[in-house]
Amino acid sequence: MASSVPVGKNIVSTERYKMLFSADMLNAFNHVLFNEPALDVGGSHFGELTSQLNQPRRILLGLRFEF
Repeated sequence: MASSVPVGKNIVSTERYKMLFSADMLNAFNHVLFNEPALDVGGSHFGELTSQLNQPRRILLGLRFEF
């Protein structure tokens, strides 16, 4: 399960115009979850952790202008 940290800021320039800036960080603390180890006895990677179960850190930025 990925941790999510949303952050936002409302910026009001006049009564009629405003902007909303938002940032959302997925897997913010970059905790790695590994897949199960390889169980193929004949393979050269037996018992090794070779892949990641979750996604790496991602940052999503948004800017919304309202009028």
